[in-house]
Parts: sequence; structure tokens; C-alpha cells
Amino acid sequence: MIPALKGRVTMSNETGDLTILSLREEDSGKYAFSGAEQSRPLKPKEVVLHVYDLCAVSNNERISKVQVDSQVKNSPNSSSCSVTLSCSVLGGSQVELSWSRDGQRIAKAENRTTLTVSPSREELYSCTASNPVSSLTGRVTVPPCQTHGEPEPEPEAELNGNHRTVQQKKRRRDCEKERKGV
Repeated sequence: MIPALKGRVTMSNETGDLTILSLREEDSGKYAFSGAEQSRPLKPKEVVLHVYDLCAVSNNERISKVQVDSQVKNSPNSSSCSVTLSCSVLGGSQVELSWSRDGQRIAKAENRTTLTVSPSREELYSCTASNPVSSLTGRVTVPPCQTHGEPEPEPEAELNGNHRTVQQKKRRRDCEKERKGV
């Protein structure tokens, strides 16, 4: 036991979590933990602890605003859509971002400023910006994508970028159908 922590450390018997009470700036540093469970040694762990005096932190280090904007993109025939969410942060340094959907954290979106989604129902998205001295969350409600009908099969000629040829081929097919009475 570190003498400076005597009387300020508690340990949970259920989880093994250690808690340092009445933190002080001088408690900052690297801590190494080791122990045993049922006479089997546990893998040692190291934790780096940073303790900040919030009264001494400048306003420049605090996050002052988090804004989430959304932009809807529909496919040309409105058969599908996607929504791009953008998270912008004012103020703060050492900022980390996390996203959540309806209160559930999105693991693969850590530290990304944009997120693209295709909601089938109304969903609440949140972007949380955190640094060692502050944390703020911006939110936006995204309505379900509005799609119309089945996707049209893409004409083969469109792949080579020859749009006029595609239109002419479609017109020819339509005319042939009319002549045949289909």
C-alpha cells in the first residue's frame, strides 16, 4: 500500500474494483495492480491516473458546445436513402468523440466526426465530446428514410456513362411493347 493513500482506498469484494477517495492532484501517476484469485495469480494491470483541479482549468480547455447536423441523401429513384450525421465541437483539447443510437453506444464509431446511417424508424443519435475536464453531448432525432417503391434495375449501358444511349434503348423497348400491344 502506498503510504499517501492509506485510509483513502476501498476495494469491492464483488468486482475487485479499487477506489481512491478524496483525490488530490498529487495522486496523479502510474499505478500497478497485482493480486491472486483462489491462489492463482492474476495478470498485473497498470493504470495511469490524471487528477485535475477543475478550479485551475482554463475555459479554453473546457468543451463549450457540441452540435450534430444531419443531411439526407436519397438514391436517384428514391428506393433508398442514407443520412450523414456530422458532429462539431467548440473548445476543448484532447477531445474524444463517441456516438450512440437510442442510448446504446455505437462501438465502431469512436472518434469519428461523421456517421452515415439508414434508419428504418425514428432514432435519436447522440455525439458526446469528452476530454479530461469536461463532457458535452449533442443530439438529433433522425426520421425514418422515406423510400418509394422497388428499386429499378440499373440499365447495363449506364455503367459506361452513356446516359443518352440508355434513354434511347428504353424508348425503343417501350415503342416495341406498344406496337405488340403489350
